[in-house]
Amino acid sequence: MATYERAFISDINSSLKGKALTVLSYNVLASSSAIPKSYPYCKPEHLKFNIRGPKMISEIKTYDPDIICLQEVDNYKEFWYPKLNELGYSGNMILKVGKSDGCATFYKRDLYYVYQEEEINFNDAAKESKDKKLQTGNVGLITVLQSLEDSDMPPILVSNCHLYWDPKEREVRVHQAKWLYQAIQNITDNYDKLYLLSCGDFNDTPDSPVVKYALATSIRSPMKSAYDSLFLKKESSLEPSSKKGAPSKTSDDESKICTVLIPQCKQIVDYIFYSSDSLSVTSLLDIPTIGVLKKLCVQGLPCDKWGSDHFCLVAKFTLK
Repeated sequence: MATYERAFISDINSSLKGKALTVLSYNVLASSSAIPKSYPYCKPEHLKFNIRGPKMISEIKTYDPDIICLQEVDNYKEFWYPKLNELGYSGNMILKVGKSDGCATFYKRDLYYVYQEEEINFNDAAKESKDKKLQTGNVGLITVLQSLEDSDMPPILVSNCHLYWDPKEREVRVHQAKWLYQAIQNITDNYDKLYLLSCGDFNDTPDSPVVKYALATSIRSPMKSAYDSLFLKKESSLEPSSKKGAPSKTSDDESKICTVLIPQCKQIVDYIFYSSDSLSVTSLLDIPTIGVLKKLCVQGLPCDKWGSDHFCLVAKFTLK
């Protein structure tokens, strides 16, 4: 069988000098969702968290990010916090309303401390609008980190979210994004300068209304997608899907990539957005193409190599 290791691809800004920052975003697949009925193509052991969890920790350890944004996190106290604590991280999480999983943000505790934090409950947006279909239980977490090494360095604001999954409810995701970015705007108004990062599973494609909204939002400066250079080159042709997320790639074009990979839903839904005036992308962790995955005999995720049904995103930045 063919072998494959993900590698970093240098961007045009790789020669820029300045303080470096590595950010990882990863939907780690909640245990309550990792059931044989939903993943009939998986071997039973590939769905067990005691097998999947260590694989994902190994990935994180390999890529050594400064900031980690995880979605669909359960087993937080039993696994994620102690394991990442051993690697030098501190963090916090917020549970979805009525669910056992949520979003967790971690950071290297020898580099940063939490200056401000705000939990985002998207059901609050539903209460304000009185639209019951907005009561999805989805959440987000905004964390403002201050450098321990350089007190003059502007803080880093990182938001971490998991938006609603239903492919028919694109306007719900847009409404959630508006609520999130308004909360970010309210926080940034209290600072002279901030480095801005917005990570997570937006459950929609690069050409979707919610991603267009995120990129059109200007908080101090226009936001950009760290993976645009990769997504635009290999973006899939997309068609509606009935499974987890909005429109799905159904063709098997071997040059295409996706961030979530199950047979009926191969699409780009995960993102790292950043403020273009203060951050520059220097390199990105590549994503295997459909052709590479075929050679690896990977029909879908999770599998023996990867512990989630999503690939993690890792972007390296230079701070301007």
